[in-house]
Amino acid sequence: MTNQRISVACGALLAAACLPGLASAGMRCGSRIIDRGVSSVEVRSFCGEPAQVDRSTAFRGDARVTDADGRVTGIGADVQVEFWTYNFGPNLLMDRVRIEDGIVVDVQDLGYGFNEP
Repeated sequence: MTNQRISVACGALLAAACLPGLASAGMRCGSRIIDRGVSSVEVRSFCGEPAQVDRSTAFRGDARVTDADGRVTGIGADVQVEFWTYNFGPNLLMDRVRIEDGIVVDVQDLGYGFNEP
């Protein structure tokens, strides 16, 4: 591989890493980075109250449908899922934090925020 090809390949990787959503480094709240494994208590402590919270339940585990009535058997459990949306204003990115059973499992950039009425 020539030096020119290596340079082009490195430039493409660097550009991809800078695009929101392709390479997420978590959410910044002050000097703290919120990423996978952080507790919801820490998120609220460092970032404050979210602008919006959506709640649902998901089933995790090994489930099998075993009869004509659609009854499910297997080993698993319901997991409490929350999506916390933070709007940091028009000059910063909005973020959606997915929390399962009190632990951050994903952080997603949503684009620039807005001034709330």
